[in-house]
Amino acid sequence: MAKLAPLARKLRGWWNGNAAPADAAAPDSDAADSASGGAGKSAMPFSLPLPDGRKAQIWADPRIRVVERVFGMGFLGPNNEAWAEQLIKPMILDSKMSVMHLSAGLGGITRAIHKISGSWVTGYESSPQLAAGAMELSNLASMAKKAPIVGYNPEEPEFKAESCNAIVATKAFAAVNNKQALYNAMFNALRIDGHVMMTEYLRKGSDAAAPAIVEWIKAEPRPIELASAEETGAALKRAGFDMRVMEDVSEDLQRRIAASWAAFARTLAEVGLDRGLVGSLTDELALWMARTRVLESGAVASYRIHAIKNKRKA
Repeated sequence: MAKLAPLARKLRGWWNGNAAPADAAAPDSDAADSASGGAGKSAMPFSLPLPDGRKAQIWADPRIRVVERVFGMGFLGPNNEAWAEQLIKPMILDSKMSVMHLSAGLGGITRAIHKISGSWVTGYESSPQLAAGAMELSNLASMAKKAPIVGYNPEEPEFKAESCNAIVATKAFAAVNNKQALYNAMFNALRIDGHVMMTEYLRKGSDAAAPAIVEWIKAEPRPIELASAEETGAALKRAGFDMRVMEDVSEDLQRRIAASWAAFARTLAEVGLDRGLVGSLTDELALWMARTRVLESGAVASYRIHAIKNKRKA
């Protein structure tokens, strides 16, 4: 599986004045290097076209500017409309349905689900700053009514009973302490025969203190309360769900991570990077390297989970 460490080395070389090579993301090592902020040739200005009217405070965050440059406008990870289309395909959504999307981030997936299916999608985001930026993007895309983003507290979720036909949750649970309460609230929010499609990092096995897990959690910006695949399946069943699929999709995620960073690296020679953003770029690359390493270790996997509410809980 591809490694990101060579990209870190080559980014450092580029920052010190070398040309960005065409194979800047070619994998060949496990070593993790840091990009340097040392002296060298001046970088070209960081360029991120912003739609007219973007005013939310989140756009002043240098990390958000870097993340959108790497993964695309409105996306905080290696996802896109094609990936979203495959994720929701088993749910058979249409324009008469309503969908909840948990962990909406900047709303890229939320808006993609609406564009693909025509369904009415509400994104839920725990960060007020991200939620405000995501709603601004939905407004600018003329999707304020069909793909709005609202704030919520995943530790004390409050969803209207039987208000939606489907729930999509993308990496929504790893930082949540009371996961059972959130699963219960999701079950209550679904109508009969409603679908849940989740993607989540889950522990494989019982060793929560595995070195790879410990190092990964240190790199995460939020505390992680990591559950195992078995614990998650049991918790969803307790909530009342009928489990259909729990599939390890780690290899696909690793491919998408590497492809996103490789595409970003190929733009550096043309677009460049402002010195004020190199620290955020280094931090973001280190985070995705940590995520890649823990997936490669086998201690943690990225899972796709499909469940159905086929009856009300007794």
